[in-house]
Amino acid sequence: MRVRIFLGASLALVLIASGCSSSSGDDNATTSIAAPATTATTVPTTTTVPTTTTVAVESIEITSFDYGYRGVPPTVEAGSSLGLINESTEEYHTLIAIRLDSTDERTLADFAALDVVDLFDAEGEAKIGTTGLIIGAAFGEDAVVYSHQDHLVDPGRYLVLCFNGVGNDPAQAEAQMLLGRPLPEDLEDVVPHYRVGEIAEFVVTG
Repeated sequence: MRVRIFLGASLALVLIASGCSSSSGDDNATTSIAAPATTATTVPTTTTVPTTTTVAVESIEITSFDYGYRGVPPTVEAGSSLGLINESTEEYHTLIAIRLDSTDERTLADFAALDVVDLFDAEGEAKIGTTGLIIGAAFGEDAVVYSHQDHLVDPGRYLVLCFNGVGNDPAQAEAQMLLGRPLPEDLEDVVPHYRVGEIAEFVVTG
C-alpha cells in the first residue's frame, strides 16, 4: 500500500505599515517608509512507503491416501502454495503438478490409461506438459518439496498425480525421491498410483 504524506505550505506575510506625518510649514518634517514584506514558503514534499509483495496467495493442503487425493480444489489462484499430507501408514505418496498445453483436451481417464513412459522421459521430466512442482510425504511426516518451488506461478490447466508404485516400501520410495525422482525404469514392474485413482486436476487462474 502506497502512503503519501503531504506537508502543507504555510505562508507568513508580515507587513509593517507606517503613516506619514508632516507639519505644515515645518522644515523638520519626517516621513516613515514601510519596511519590505518578508515571505516564507515551505515546499510540499511527498514520501512513498515501499510496498511488500507476498508470494503465496493461498496455502492449500492436499491429502493423499491409498489410493487417491482429497482436498483438491477446482481452481487455484496463481502464487498459491501446495502442501501434502499422507494418510497412508503403508506407502509413500507424492504429488506432481504438470501444466498441460492449452490445446490438450484429454480427460483424467485418458491420462490414467497412459504408461509411465508416455508421461515422463528417461530423465523423469514430464512429456505431456511443464512440471510445476513435485512434493512427497511419508506417513506422519512433513511434506518434502523436491522441485525448485512449492507454489504455482503460471495460469493454466494442471494435472496432478502420484507416480509411486502400488505396494512401495516407503523408505525406498523416499530414497528414490531424494536422488531426484523415480525414473520410468524404476517403475517398469509396478502399477503406479495414478493408474488406480490417485490423479486429479485443477485450473490455476491469474
